[in-house]
Formats: sequence, structure tokens, C-alpha cells
Amino acid sequence: MPNEKEPFASANRYSLDDIIKEAKHRHKGNEPIDTSKTEEILLEFSAKNIRGPMEAGGDGATSLPFQQDTQPMPINSFQKKRPQPEEELEGQLKLFEDDEEEPEPVNERVLYEKRRERAEKFVLSGTEADTDPQELYDTGEEAGRQIDDFTSYEDVPVIEEHLRSQFSGLLLRLALSALGLLITGWLTVAPALFLYTGARLPLYDFPTASPLLFVSINAAVVMLAASVNSAIFASSLRSALHLHTAPDMPTAIAVFAVLVHTLSMLFFPERIADLSAPLYTAPAMLLLCANAGGKLLKLSRIKENFAFLSQRGAKHTARMLPNDNTTRDLCRNILGDPYIVIPVKASFLTGFLDDSYNDDSCATLGGFLSPCVLVGAIVTAVACLIVTQDSALALTVFAAVCCLAAPIASLLSGNLPMKAAARRLLRRGAMLSGFSAVDDYFLTNSLTVDASDLFPAGSVTLNGIKTFSGGRIDQAILDAAALVHEAGGPLAPVLEQVIQGDDKILPTVESLVYEQGMGISGWVDGRRVLAGNRELLQNHGIVPPSLDYENRYLRARRKLVYLCSAGELCAMFVVTYRFSPYIRQELDRFARNGIGLMVRTCDPNITTSLLCDGFDLSESDVLILSAAATSEFEELRAPQETADASIAYDGRIDGLMDLLSSAIRLGTIVKLSSVLQVIGILLGFLLSAFLAFYGGLFNLNGATALLFQLFWLLAALIPSLLRSSN
Repeated sequence: MPNEKEPFASANRYSLDDIIKEAKHRHKGNEPIDTSKTEEILLEFSAKNIRGPMEAGGDGATSLPFQQDTQPMPINSFQKKRPQPEEELEGQLKLFEDDEEEPEPVNERVLYEKRRERAEKFVLSGTEADTDPQELYDTGEEAGRQIDDFTSYEDVPVIEEHLRSQFSGLLLRLALSALGLLITGWLTVAPALFLYTGARLPLYDFPTASPLLFVSINAAVVMLAASVNSAIFASSLRSALHLHTAPDMPTAIAVFAVLVHTLSMLFFPERIADLSAPLYTAPAMLLLCANAGGKLLKLSRIKENFAFLSQRGAKHTARMLPNDNTTRDLCRNILGDPYIVIPVKASFLTGFLDDSYNDDSCATLGGFLSPCVLVGAIVTAVACLIVTQDSALALTVFAAVCCLAAPIASLLSGNLPMKAAARRLLRRGAMLSGFSAVDDYFLTNSLTVDASDLFPAGSVTLNGIKTFSGGRIDQAILDAAALVHEAGGPLAPVLEQVIQGDDKILPTVESLVYEQGMGISGWVDGRRVLAGNRELLQNHGIVPPSLDYENRYLRARRKLVYLCSAGELCAMFVVTYRFSPYIRQELDRFARNGIGLMVRTCDPNITTSLLCDGFDLSESDVLILSAAATSEFEELRAPQETADASIAYDGRIDGLMDLLSSAIRLGTIVKLSSVLQVIGILLGFLLSAFLAFYGGLFNLNGATALLFQLFWLLAALIPSLLRSSN
């Protein structure tokens, strides 16, 4: 059959180079070509180039199977079978030699399923009030390996997917809990309004007309809400078994007590009918809503922060210096213990999830006091049972104490201001991971920065250059640019702009020295070069221009920088420093928070008086580091491979300043909220216990308890809602 072999003879004209060109033509982007699809590309390429000559042969050509315009065969067809020798065609390209082992092709579907299974098994720390870091489990050969945190950019899709899943779950919990609050709230408030005001709202007589049905509906709603929020009971039980407390414990105890009390009232319907044993289902639903709302705020903040942190590239963060001799040498003027923060740059930030899920002191305090509340409720109920011999009343007292003494705002009073602060900081290019960062930086009393942080690129303007002694202006600029480029500082971007950023033309600098308050000196192409003020010139035996001559250029806050080469005055640079209003605002907050500023500089114009005048600071708030401390600063600020992810920012120093001020503000808010929370717990316990023994539970019905909770919810949030004076 010659006609059938002729097309394959045509295929022999296409070499391996032609096949590679076709693969590159089909490949998009700069990523490596997927070699698992080589056979598919080969088949489609051959079919396309075989059809061309045959279709050009005329209408009378015999229609063969490979002449039809068919889709390429799936790559899976080639993964299970190797061509046998008798099946090989003349001119066929062999991808593998007979004695070589064929590599296993990559199956995208299998990889997708593995990633999906990995995401499903990934449980993030603290989502269900579990404060221990949880793990990310891998699949395949590394099934036993655990990933405790965000350790590489490969984890980004998995963590993002799991955060979205957890967020959706919490949103559903909050919605169903709110629905339960709406139902039980109406069943609680309508009879109370009729009792106190005579208002006849729908179902106002439900407890008296159908007490059994009334209790059954309330019990069903509580059971449904408890099942939806079963995670808080599981985490509380795990913590109790390990003799630990958890922020979920107060809510879990209160809801459990209310559920037991409500179910027991099925045996005492007459007590519901005569309103002597009220139900507390609505306060229990409010507790569940507050719990889910606090966690939702936390998870929302983590999602937004992770989107910022997971962007590739170098990261800017900060570190608190240890309280050692080096730290004391940097800040001899600070009274008391120094808590100095210094900016650092790192390739990757670690520990994000652990820092983000750590609970604030308000939530921790609520969990810590929950065993005391439980014991107090049991003691009160037992005492009431002994005194009154009324089991229904004892169960009611137990539920009332657990509800009223539960810190309803324990998860909201910290997460609400943290969420607001984190969102505002992200808009400024800064990230505050959580309350671990607040604890770390709450005591900050000094920030050490480089002068280039206060005066970034564009903050210094070169107004003009004056030459002396007939010196070459181009050589003067190159010498100054080389010296300043090597030393760094606010003047570096100015001179780099003059040479159009081409640092390859700069001569080599050797023996660079910073002379305190005067400037820098070094050797450039065998010449001794100085760049500084008139004091530097005098210190090296060079006569500077007269003060009258200088004053002609020192108008409008302009400053001078002299350049000397080989013992002669060559040029004078006239520059102007502009002060950022954002940095000025943050430094004002620093001053009110008691945070000082230490500046490393080799620019002779960056002095205490310049900074105080430009940023409206007092001299006690600013310290220029000595020449000896400058070298220590450079070592401490050296770029690192990894650093802690508690805070991060985009490199602008005002973002870091805002982070530190926010940490102090949040720490103060949480402390005030904790005090109010303890007061609320004590009042709730004393009120319910007092009314239990003096027959006042008739007035402490579900509606009254609901109002009491709402009052203390708002009271505990007052520090968060008020605008800080910072």
C-alpha cells in the first residue's frame, strides 16, 4: 500500500530542531517547557505537517484516518505503553533509548489532587481557640513531615485556600448564631415587654400559653447552635484535659449550662408558665455571636496581613535589641532600661502564623478566670439547693451565674482594635501580625534609624555647585559621588542623580572614615578627599571660606558641603533638606509616647538642631550616634537571611514608626479592656448570686440578663471605640 506509507515519508523531512521550534512556539511565558507533553507536541506537529501535503494533493486523494482534522490524542495514552520494535515506523523520533529507563511523566491532575488533599489537612493555629501552633501535613513520601508555619513561598496557595475555607466556616457560624439570637431574643423580649409595659407583641404569651412548646423550641435552637459551634466545646475540652485554659472556655461553659438548664425545664413546665424559672437562651446565643465575631475579625486580619507578607521580595522588619553592654553604649542618655528598636532587612520572614494566632491578654484572662466562674456557679447552685430545696431554682441559678459572669467581650475587645489598626497600617505599607508584636514592642523607648530613613530619595535638593581654585567640576562631582556613595546617607541619591545612576564610572574609594560632626574622608584614586563642613577643613589644615561668604548661600534653610581633594578646596555643594510631614506626624506621636530617636549619620549637616527645627522636636528626644556607635549600628542593621514576621513594612520609616505607636496604643487598650472585663465578671457573679438567695430571679429574667450582657459588651469596647490621643 504505497499510498499509506507516502505521508510518513513526508514526515521524515522534519528534524528534531523543527520539533523543538514548534514546542517553543506553543510555549507561553518564561517558565520551563513541560517535558511531559513532548509526545503530545510531536504527535500534533506530525499530524499537522502530514495533512498539509495530502490536502494539497487534490480532491481525488484517498481519505485516510490520519488525514482527518482530529484533536491530538491525550498524553495519558502514551504513559502506559512503549512502542514495540515491530510497531516503530521509519523515520520515527525516539524519545528514549531501549536500554534507558523512561522517566515517570508528571500528571497535573495527580499534583492537583495532592495539593487539594494537603489543603484539606492543613489546620491553622488558633482558629478554634487552640493557641498551640497546628500543622500542615504533606502527602506522598513525606506524609509524616509537619509544617508548623509559613516557611516558603510554595506554601502560599495552600495557606490562602485554608484561610478562605476557615473564613467561610466562621461566617456561617456567625450567621447561624445570629439567627438563633434573633429567634430566642424575640421569644425572650416579647414576654418581658408585656410583663413590664403591657405591650402585646406577637408571641408575648407564648411561655404561659404553651410552656412545653416554648421550652422545646428554645432547647432546639440552643442544640442546633451548639452543634454548629461544636469546635469551641472540643477545644475547651482538650484544654481542660491537659489542665490548661482556653479563651473559648467561658462561652462553652455558659452555653453548656444553659442547654442543661433548658432541657431540665422540660420536666418543670409549670415553672416556665409562672415565670419563676426564666430561660437564658438569648444570652447564650449572644455569647456565641461574640465568640464567632471575635474569631472572624482575627481571621480577616490574618488573611489581609498574609496577602501583604506573601509577596515575593526582600522584606523590611525590625528587632528589639537585647539589653546588653552594646545597647547601653548606644543610648547612654536613656534613663532606666533601654528598649531599642532597630530596622533590619531580611530575605524571608518566618513565624507569621504563630505570631498572628497568639491571643491577647483580654482573651487569655477570660479563659484563665473561667474555672473560677464555673466553681463559683456550682457552689452557688449547691448552696441554693440546700437552702431552698428547689432543684429547678438551683439549675436556674447555675445557668444565670455562668451567663452573667462570662466575659462576653473577651475575643472582641482585642481583635476589634487590632483589626482596625492592621487595616490602616496595610494602607501605609506596614503590617502588624498580632498581639505577640504588641507584647514585644509595647515597652519601646527608642528607635535607631539611619539619616537616609528620615531623608529618603527626593528629600535633598542640590541647589548649586561652586568651584574653587579652578578645579574641574566634573572631577569634583565624581570624587564627591564616589565618597558619598560609599558612605551612604541622604546626599547619596542627589549625587547619583547627577551622574545618572551610573556608579560604574565612580573611582574606587579606600580608607573611608567618618569624623564625628564634621563629615567623611577617604582616598580616591590616590588623592585624599574630604566631604564635610568647615570644621572638617580646619581639622585637616585647609582654610575654609569666610563666614560672610558662607552666609550668602545659607538662606532658606540651605546647607553647605565642602569638597577637598589632595589638600585643596575644590568645590562647595549647596543643598536643601525637606522634611516629610508624615515623619513629622509620627515623631510627634513618638514624643507623646515617650519614644526617643537615635540617628546614625555621616552627613555633617544632619545635626540635633536641624532635626529638632525641621521635625518640631525637643533636643531631649533626639540623639546623634557617635562615630564609635555608628560601626555597631551598621553591624546590628546588617541584612539577614530570615527574621521574625511579627512586624513588616515597605521600607518607609514612617510606616515603622506607625507600627511602634500602634503597638503601644493597642497594648494600652487591651489593658483597660481587661480591667473592665474583670469588673464585669465580678458584678455578674455577685448580682446573680445575690438575687438567687433573696428571691429576685423573677426580675433577673432572660431579657434582663441580655441587657446586662449588652451593657458590658459596650463597656468593654469603650477603650477600643474611643479615638486615642496618640
